[in-house]
Amino acid sequence: METDVTTFVIRSASCTRFVPSTDVLWIEAVRHYVRLHLEGGCALYRTRMHAIEDELGPEFVRIHRSYLVRKALVRELRRGANGRYRVLLACGEDLPVGDSYLRAARIALGA
Repeated sequence: METDVTTFVIRSASCTRFVPSTDVLWIEAVRHYVRLHLEGGCALYRTRMHAIEDELGPEFVRIHRSYLVRKALVRELRRGANGRYRVLLACGEDLPVGDSYLRAARIALGA
């Protein structure tokens, strides 16, 4: 079964860049934008987190009000010394899990 791939059109003063969702490792909310974290760097895309979450589909999971991660890159879901949960990604990024997103994240990740 083929998966739909979302393509983000990133415009700047000098060029227009086309970024397929398959290149995105994780996403971070930044005011009226989201920062797409890619293997080779980052790109800002003008949209809100809830809109991009609806667009992406099941290969991404919301772990925090500010973060969406590619499920296939999650290596650990662990509780820190302070009792808060964190996600460790294959790329080495360590991100917080919001309390209100923990249950859904556990289900989506099979934890």
